[in-house]
Amino acid sequence: MKQKIYIIDWNNFLYRVFYAVPPFTLKDWTPVNAVFGMAKIIKNLFEQDKPDYLFYVMDSKEKSFRAEVYEHYKAHRPKMPEELIPQTGLIKTLLEKMTIKLLMIPWFEADDIIGTLVKKFENEKDKEIFILSWDKDLYQFISDNVFVYDTMKKKIFKKEDVPEKFWVSAEFIVDYLAICWDTSDNIPGIPWFWPKKAQELILKYWHLEDIYEHIEELTWKTKETLESSREVALLSKELATIHTEVPFEVDFSQYTFATRNILNTDTIDYFKNLEFKSLIPFTSSQSSNETLKVKNKEVKDTSELAQIEALIYEIWEVVLSVELDATKENISWLVFGLWETFYHIDAIKFDLRDFCKRLLESQILVVWYDLKEDLKKIWKYIDEVSWFNSGDTNDWAQASLF
Repeated sequence: MKQKIYIIDWNNFLYRVFYAVPPFTLKDWTPVNAVFGMAKIIKNLFEQDKPDYLFYVMDSKEKSFRAEVYEHYKAHRPKMPEELIPQTGLIKTLLEKMTIKLLMIPWFEADDIIGTLVKKFENEKDKEIFILSWDKDLYQFISDNVFVYDTMKKKIFKKEDVPEKFWVSAEFIVDYLAICWDTSDNIPGIPWFWPKKAQELILKYWHLEDIYEHIEELTWKTKETLESSREVALLSKELATIHTEVPFEVDFSQYTFATRNILNTDTIDYFKNLEFKSLIPFTSSQSSNETLKVKNKEVKDTSELAQIEALIYEIWEVVLSVELDATKENISWLVFGLWETFYHIDAIKFDLRDFCKRLLESQILVVWYDLKEDLKKIWKYIDEVSWFNSGDTNDWAQASLF
């Protein structure tokens, strides 16, 4: 069996989780939604994916060499949100409790470290490398045993998926970004050249340098734009090129994951301090001789609905079921299971359309027997049946951020 190597892009994950998980705080008003999201990701990776090695990669604190080449590189990026700033330290503490080591090399960005790790391992046929990031720059590394793993959509991007996403194959991603801009990193690109134009030029001439070698073959307007943008285009390619020879050695023993005890006593205590009840293993949250007693409760007023919704976003998962009327077509009751309590809500008495829509359009983990059929009925209830016209309802049956 091949060894699985997971490489996580810290900065990319940090922001994605922060915006994906609805805001919530501790009793002292400390925001912890990103901390919870990161803890949930790592716990699920440990329990479900079980990679052999995990590299958690950070940007250097110093400005990278790209900022020296182009002073406006990443210059337009907004400041970190106030609610995220205190959470970065909490997440680093979380990783420390889990004995997960952060990898950072002075003067280099996470992308360069990731690229170097990929080049170290990609020719080892007994290994599969998964890059956990949404950064489009990193798709250039996809090959037979290198993949980009979108944990939000639970999708693994392979070689054949790249042209569907970027119009060109992985080996031309850098040229693609150099031609049609990368707004996330403020890479300038060629003015007025969009993805279709980039695809057209790359499919005909391949790399950016090849395009300029054949510039005389192009129509006057394309030729004129390329000639006037030669310097900025080549600069853009330099900025988009990820360095794969960052000087560092890898001690594999520091990055083992599947055999590491990440849910140790320190981690459990940390979860308890942060009130992350849903992340605490059952054996740690109650003694073995306790019996779980399921409670059924009917919701009486709208204030209880608000409390239930807040609790769902705190736990970040819910059991969901429907009870139908005599016709077996319309919903009469909705049932939400949270921990040991099942909340029964009268769908006729209460207008639950907005409530359900917010829930299903989030990335909450929703589970139940025959969930696919129940979800169809719920979307019908909120008058959104068009969501199911494509027939791709399995995505909702697996609706999960992690």
